[in-house]
Amino acid sequence: GIRDIGVTGVQTCALPIYPLVNSAINIVVGAPVWYLYWLKNGQKLSRELLWYLYVFLAGITASFITVVASVSIVIYDVLVWYFGDVGSKSASEHFLSISHPLGSAAIGVAVWWYHRTLLGTHKRNEVRRIYEYIVSGVSMIAASLGLLMIFVAAVESFTPSDVVTTSNGANTLIVAITLLLVGAPIWWFFWGRIQRHTLIDSDEIASPTRRIFILMLFGVAGVAAVISTITSVFFLFDDLLNTQLAWETLRKARFALGILVTNGAISGYHWSIYRHEKEVAVKRAHTEIGRAHV
Repeated sequence: GIRDIGVTGVQTCALPIYPLVNSAINIVVGAPVWYLYWLKNGQKLSRELLWYLYVFLAGITASFITVVASVSIVIYDVLVWYFGDVGSKSASEHFLSISHPLGSAAIGVAVWWYHRTLLGTHKRNEVRRIYEYIVSGVSMIAASLGLLMIFVAAVESFTPSDVVTTSNGANTLIVAITLLLVGAPIWWFFWGRIQRHTLIDSDEIASPTRRIFILMLFGVAGVAAVISTITSVFFLFDDLLNTQLAWETLRKARFALGILVTNGAISGYHWSIYRHEKEVAVKRAHTEIGRAHV
């Protein structure tokens, strides 16, 4: 009996070693390569298009998405534990894997901040605008997903399901609240700052970054709205022709309808901005990117 307990104890103590070993291997393999190709050489290169593409896409966008996703997972787990349905899980079981998103959030913030400081945007130039529009766009997507999930949770709450349970609706609503808590304040802060600059600086409205951002969101949201409309109409006529039209039809189309409502609002909002600014000539800023370094 003592031997069995000892073996079990050794196995239990050994379990946390494997993530540490995997992390150590990743550091040993990745850190020297990153040091050689970036710290030693890459960051000293001329700050041209490819350099900015790396910093903006790999350094800022990817890390910020990681931060938003990781923080959302942590907040979701906490809210589900207090207000949602966790089944028969204990606290230790429910929060067993929360260390992963916590670590990802910490590393993501560090990577995001490091690449943000590399830009050296002490004045409001096109580089600064690109950074703010990226952060604003990612956070807006997170907030819009929250609005989508509110619609889905609302539909799930009053439409029938094959499985009689309230946990799905409650946890879906918690997903929506989480995404709104994470995405909406960040979007409000950065987009509000951008909009304030449009009131005092004519160059802000004439910025090519702003025009591309608005048209891209309007276009993507519009396409998504069209696709979701087609999907919703398909569910409607499919159940209608098969004499199965009922509340279940609405439940099946809940995500498509939510995408339609959410993206319709996004598309309409950015179209209203573009409608008032389309007469403003967009300035050329290709030489500014080349000079915007410290």
